Amino acid sequence: MPENPEEKLLILQLSEDSRKIARLLSNKTSIRILKLLDRRSMSAADIADELEVRLNTLKYNLDSLLEAGLIRVRQVKWSRKGREIKVYEAVEKVIILLPGKKS
Repeated sequence: MPENPEEKLLILQLSEDSRKIARLLSNKTSIRILKLLDRRSMSAADIADELEVRLNTLKYNLDSLLEAGLIRVRQVKWSRKGREIKVYEAVEKVIILLPGKKS
């Protein structure tokens, strides 16, 4: 699936959204997840094992990274027990922070 060039650029005015991104990028677990997913796509369980973190802690970080658009679900697989398994990958982005503009 070809990437839209606009997906690689994230321009944020200083706002609550930019503060969320800054918090994510200063969170050690989030950075470790991004570095790991930059090397290869992985499921949440595989990431938790690799980083030696609890799955619920990881899930919180994955949800935050997904919401920020820094990772995405590459594919959905099904386990033998019929459970949905999401495979995550990092999204290449250039992040630009702009000072707030007066309205």
